[in-house]
Amino acid sequence: MTSVKIYLFKVRHAFNEAFTALNR
Repeated sequence: MTSVKIYLFKVRHAFNEAFTALNR
């Protein structure tokens, strides 16, 4: 796995967490 994919995965995960928190 390239570092770019890891970076995108982390960003996507962080965005997902924030989105879930906002939907509460």
